[in-house]
Amino acid sequence: NWELHGTSKGSAAAAHVASFVARAISTERVIAAHPDPHVAFTLLRFCSSGCVIYHLMRSFGPHEAYRRFDEAVLDALRQCASLPAFNGNATPLQAQLPARHGGLGLRSTATHAPAAFIASLCASRLIAPLIANNLSSLPAIPDDARLASCVSQSLSLYPAAAALAQARIDNPALEETKRFQRTLSRSIDDTLRETALPNDHARLNSCAGSSALLGLPHPDDVPQSLWLTPSEFPLFMAHRLGLPVTANAAACTLCKNSAIADKYGVHSLSCIGNGVRTTVHHAIRDTGNSLASLAGYAPRKEPLIPNSTLRGDVLIRKGATWTLIDTAVVNASGPTHIENAAAETGGAATHYAKKKHEHYDEACKAAGWKLTPLVVDTFGAGGTEASPLLRELANDMGARCGT
Repeated sequence: NWELHGTSKGSAAAAHVASFVARAISTERVIAAHPDPHVAFTLLRFCSSGCVIYHLMRSFGPHEAYRRFDEAVLDALRQCASLPAFNGNATPLQAQLPARHGGLGLRSTATHAPAAFIASLCASRLIAPLIANNLSSLPAIPDDARLASCVSQSLSLYPAAAALAQARIDNPALEETKRFQRTLSRSIDDTLRETALPNDHARLNSCAGSSALLGLPHPDDVPQSLWLTPSEFPLFMAHRLGLPVTANAAACTLCKNSAIADKYGVHSLSCIGNGVRTTVHHAIRDTGNSLASLAGYAPRKEPLIPNSTLRGDVLIRKGATWTLIDTAVVNASGPTHIENAAAETGGAATHYAKKKHEHYDEACKAAGWKLTPLVVDTFGAGGTEASPLLRELANDMGARCGT
C-alpha cells in the first residue's frame, strides 16, 4: 500500500514558491560576488538560474516571484561581468536565449513557467489512470481552465508557442515538450530581431555559431582551456551582448588612417596597428598545426606552394591527399563584413573563404593540393568549411590518441 501526494495549492503553494525563490535569489548574489567572473558565470548558467526553479515551474505553474528571480539573475550577470546598465529589453532577451540562438542560456523562468506547467500536467493526466487502481485517493489534477490560464498569461505573447501549447492541452499524448521549448525560443528570438539593426543581426548570427565558447572547461580540468581571465571576461561578455567596452570613443593612435576607436570595440578588432589581428591569426594557425600533428598528419607550417610565390599557413597530408590550410579572422561587425554576417550564421567567414579560393585555388590545383580555408569571425563563428575540417582533425586525433 502506498499513497501519492500532490503539491500544495492556494496560499500555501504561493508561500512555498516565494520562500524558495527568496533563497535562490540569495544564492545568485553569492555567486555574483565570486572573484573570478568566468567561474561566476559558469555557476550562474549551469548550477543556478532557471535550473534551480524548474521543479517549481512544473509543480506550481506561473508565479509573480519568477520575475524577481529573473531580475536577480540579470543583476548577477551584470555584477560578475562588470557590465553597464541594460537599456531596453534587447540585452536581457539575448541573455535569456539559448546559446544556439546567440544567447547566454540564462532562460527566463517567468516566460517558460507556463510551458513547463502545461507539459507537467499533460504528462500527469496520462499517468494518473494507470496508477489510480492502486490508490485509495488520487490528487486532483487542475482542469482545462487552469491550463488555459497558463497559455494566456505569457505564451500569448508568442502565438506560435501558444498554438503548440493549446495542441498539447487538446491531446496530452503528444510528445511535444522539446518542440515546445524550441518554438518558444524561436519566438523570443524573432521578437528580438524585429527591431534589431543590421549590426545586431550580424552579432546574433555570429554568437549563434560560437555557442561552444560559453561552455569552456576550467583549467583545473583541461590545462589548455581558453579560460578567460578576470580582465578578459568582461570584455568578452560586453562584446557578445553588444554593449560598450569603454566609456567613450577616441582617436586611434595606432593606425595611420586617423580612425576613431569606437566605444564598442569594432575598430579595435580591425585595426592593423594594434597587432590583435596578427596575434589571433597566429593562434588559430598554431592550434590547427597542433591538432594536425596530434592526428598524425606531420604538418608543415607556412609552406610555399610549388612554382608560386604564395604561402599558406599549414600543409597536411592524409593518405594521397595534400591539403593546404589557410587561416583568417574577419570582423563580423566591421563595415566590410557586416552585411554577410547579418545574412546567415558564419556568413562573414564563409564569404571571406571564397576570396581565399579565388586567391589560392589555381596555384594549389597546379601543385596537386586542395585548399581548405579555416576562417572565423571575431565572435568565433566559423565558415562552412571550417567546422568539417576541425571535426576531421579532432576525430583523427581522438582515434590516434585513444580519446
